[in-house]
Amino acid sequence: MRRANLSRILRLVQTDGPRSRAAITLATGLHKTTVSSLVDELVARHLVREMDAEYAARMGFAGRGIALNPDLGAIGMEINVDYLGVHGSDLTGRPVMEKRVPFDALHRSVDQCLDDLVEAAQRSLAELSRRGVIPVGLTVAVPGLVDVARGRVVLAPNLGWRDVPVAARLSDELDPDLWIGRSTRQVSPPAPTIWSTSPARWGSAAV
Repeated sequence: MRRANLSRILRLVQTDGPRSRAAITLATGLHKTTVSSLVDELVARHLVREMDAEYAARMGFAGRGIALNPDLGAIGMEINVDYLGVHGSDLTGRPVMEKRVPFDALHRSVDQCLDDLVEAAQRSLAELSRRGVIPVGLTVAVPGLVDVARGRVVLAPNLGWRDVPVAARLSDELDPDLWIGRSTRQVSPPAPTIWSTSPARWGSAAV
């Protein structure tokens, strides 16, 4: 329940912009002490930050406003037959990087494809860090069926993949330092998330 409420507050701030704690309490219907505890946790995890009091006053907030932290961000990768689409943004949604990486799913083995995917992810996470945004999330979209419980691509006919542990491979091989960078704030490395781009998708998977 707590995790759901943390996500609920993050979505609210992302959708509606900076909010005061009182406004978050009103919008969510949660008790003000619960909201205070949840916001404190999000601040401690550096996912949101408290706005400067003077700036908050100019924005019309009775207290200090809560805003998403633009110093953190995430990478999204989309697997296609002949390329990987890569998009990086900060937590406010501001695009930071966009590129296509060559990828040959039809003429390379699954293990070779996963090696290419890991390498592209490593480079993209490092590039996001070089641009001043600390990566705290990685999502890979796959054109096929995804098993939520096992974190595997069950079937991706266009790629020729069956029962492939994409999320586990990324978790095992990505350099943890890429998630933390040179920050002293020690953001914990997250688990990569796998989504299906197939209309008949099984679901999403996170490990």
